[in-house]
Amino acid sequence: MAEFRFTKGTFEGLKKKIGGPEPLLKAIGVFLVGESQRAFRAQKFKGKEWLPRKTPNVAGIVRDLMTNSSVKPRRFEPRPALIDTGRLRGSIAYRVSGNKVEVGTKLSYASLHQTGGESESLPGAGKGGNKTLRRNLKDFLARTDDDTLREKLGWLFGVDSFKINVPARPFLGITQEARKRIQVMILSFLGGK
Repeated sequence: MAEFRFTKGTFEGLKKKIGGPEPLLKAIGVFLVGESQRAFRAQKFKGKEWLPRKTPNVAGIVRDLMTNSSVKPRRFEPRPALIDTGRLRGSIAYRVSGNKVEVGTKLSYASLHQTGGESESLPGAGKGGNKTLRRNLKDFLARTDDDTLREKLGWLFGVDSFKINVPARPFLGITQEARKRIQVMILSFLGGK
């Protein structure tokens, strides 16, 4: 979560001068949501490029095979990272409360992608695993001529679950450039330059 907070003195000054900081905090919230959206488009944040997706994207392939025997082509593409359905990107919102604005998302998996870490994947196709996944994996691998792909996915038959090391791909925060822009917004809002 990204947070911008006015100090108590600034907050009280804004209340006296213009009746309160809420319109300015809303504008800052909209701006910071836009900064997060730009991170998804640019595939980087605070000047640091996000690592590409691993290919093939085994966790994504497993999710696809949980429901049918086809695999989405994007499972074999390294970019764009952190964009699958667009749900995470679309969930970023702001909330004004008192003298602060918070920007974040309520999605449970967001913090894992923001900071990185280990994740346990959906059930595999092994002993006691999901029968639909096991059947769809078998059908998918039978249709491919790619022996390397068979090797990269065949191990799924022997596991119940597996862990994935998710790299940090930050998309929330306040960059130095954003701080400068927020200062300009505040001055403009107060009738300055």
